[in-house]
Amino acid sequence: MIETISKSLNTTSEKISGNTILLIIFWLVLIFVTYFYLLKPLMNRKMSIIEGLEVARSEVSEKVLEKIKNENIKLKDSFLFKTYRKDYEDTLVEMNDYIYLSMLDILLNNKNATPDKKTISMINELSKFKSTLPSLLEFVEQSE
Repeated sequence: MIETISKSLNTTSEKISGNTILLIIFWLVLIFVTYFYLLKPLMNRKMSIIEGLEVARSEVSEKVLEKIKNENIKLKDSFLFKTYRKDYEDTLVEMNDYIYLSMLDILLNNKNATPDKKTISMINELSKFKSTLPSLLEFVEQSE
């Protein structure tokens, strides 16, 4: 039986020419490339697209924009800027001083000769917070 298989392979290999083998390899490579670069990404897409249910992005963004505007109006109304603007400004100015004093306190109460990572991290966080105060103060000053 093994002899029969080997004889059939020998006769088959004699019938296939070098050009035919190259042609077969070319088609296999073409099929491979087509599958992985064209068909596979299409098949991996989520099939959640339903025809006829397309909503224009502008409609969605208008709805989101309207919700944000409404929330901003509610928040502004709750702060009563006309009445309490001076209090808010004074609070932010005092907060600036408080941050500087807190940073100094952290450094002076450090038990090590040089600040450790935790101390540096705390000071950096306070510094980040302090950097937001001027823009917040400007916002309060411009608000009605």
